[in-house]
Amino acid sequence: MESLKTSFTDTEGTGNIKVYANPFKNGSDFYGRFDRSTVDINTLIARIQKRKAGTNELALQQAIGFLKEEVLESLRSGEAVNLMDLGTLYITATAKFNGTTVEQNGKKMLHVRFTPSPLTQSTVSAIKIKDISMAAVGPEIHSVTDTFTGLQDGTVSLGKTIRIKGERLKLDEGSSSGIYFCPVTGNQVVDSDESLWVKSPQVITNTNKTIECYVPESLNKAVEYKILLRTFYSRANKPLQEKREAVSDAVIKAASEGSSD
Repeated sequence: MESLKTSFTDTEGTGNIKVYANPFKNGSDFYGRFDRSTVDINTLIARIQKRKAGTNELALQQAIGFLKEEVLESLRSGEAVNLMDLGTLYITATAKFNGTTVEQNGKKMLHVRFTPSPLTQSTVSAIKIKDISMAAVGPEIHSVTDTFTGLQDGTVSLGKTIRIKGERLKLDEGSSSGIYFCPVTGNQVVDSDESLWVKSPQVITNTNKTIECYVPESLNKAVEYKILLRTFYSRANKPLQEKREAVSDAVIKAASEGSSD
């Protein structure tokens, strides 16, 4: 009997929940997300082979392919599909309607939704929660690189650009958001007097993991700074009510003349 062996890892029937602060303050102050891992068809087939010795993987792959084609054909015909009593795939209209007029605004009118069956719901209820922890939601600065010199030693070139790497860095378009060079006190804490902060004049790369911006030419070479990132950005395209900030661990100083040689 021809068979293909696929490796996989069994799970233990437990899961973790990450708790997030609700940035929009609508309803609960917090919400939870179940940490999930996704298995593919090859993994499922390998698990079947383990539990049902002698199962032909090629035959299963072929049967699954046939089933997939028929499910898609049924949806293409406008039918809802009961998937092996696990739940139902069905088509829903999500466009806005004004009487008999459809307001699509460039969006697709029809979408596919899935409603789990009582069997599926009861199976999930058997999962045991192993850990509940607060999730990191604020921005994090991991490194600051002077792109003119290529150095990460805390020196920056006035009027040149720096590259900030990290997590959840993206800036919104609000006037108070941006990259600030903040003087530090004797114990290397950012001075709370915001009138002393110097904002980067221009951001040229703005993503969740990378910010590239210009170093203000007005920085005092005799002063030590830390970089503070302030943003109200939300992936849901709604402005956050509370700012999110990150401060660099490294102390920043303007490079002396000729340091790029």
